[in-house]
Amino acid sequence: MQVMPATGKQVAASLGRPHTRADLYEVEHNVLLGSAYYRQLLDRFDGNRIFALAAYNAGPHRVDRWRRTSGETLPVDAWIETIPFKETRNYVKNVLSYNVVFQYLLGDTHALLTEAEKSAVY
Repeated sequence: MQVMPATGKQVAASLGRPHTRADLYEVEHNVLLGSAYYRQLLDRFDGNRIFALAAYNAGPHRVDRWRRTSGETLPVDAWIETIPFKETRNYVKNVLSYNVVFQYLLGDTHALLTEAEKSAVY
């Protein structure tokens, strides 16, 4: 749950938690901040994991820009492939894929995407 220092500071403040840059190396603190940040991104993007994951990796302002500049409606898989940063594109695909694997290991037949994510306008 890597968090950039400025993001860590902002998220810690939103949680009312004390925070120093060195705290990012403390596992419990880092996981708390990373989880809270992901929750904030899910809220910002109306529960859409695709946008939230891309924003976690590349920043929410970039995702806002990518959504505005696509200029057309795309299926979710095509929108992911238009993400201009290879690292972010792979991050989104990997996290979604591993989620399916972990759900399977827990005995759940979890779909890759929710119905809302499949039908969202990208």
